[in-house]
Amino acid sequence: MGDFNEGPLTGSSQAVNLGPLYANSSPLVDCYSLPTFSVGNRPGTFDSCGLPNRFDYVFISQSLQPFFQRGEVFRRGLWGSRKTRPTDWDTYPEMEDSTQQASDHAAVVMELSI
Repeated sequence: MGDFNEGPLTGSSQAVNLGPLYANSSPLVDCYSLPTFSVGNRPGTFDSCGLPNRFDYVFISQSLQPFFQRGEVFRRGLWGSRKTRPTDWDTYPEMEDSTQQASDHAAVVMELSI
């Protein structure tokens, strides 16, 4: 899991350099492909959260997939590089500008019931 610094080019593609993680023989499952995973209003995790800015991933083993309950991209602590408060997602009301953001990346969260 983490910031892999590469996003997909289109909604139907995967990040090119991450191809081996998505290969049919891979034992891993990308959280974004799971049915109850929510990306919210924007598909990415960095700055403006556009699709090419989907840099952050969580992969789980296929054996853990049955235990997946839900997941989301959590952006409340993300402001990005813009001058004004983001309007495509909710932010903490205490934040007044980008210098107060928790990170320039949103958190990718998954819940497993083990």
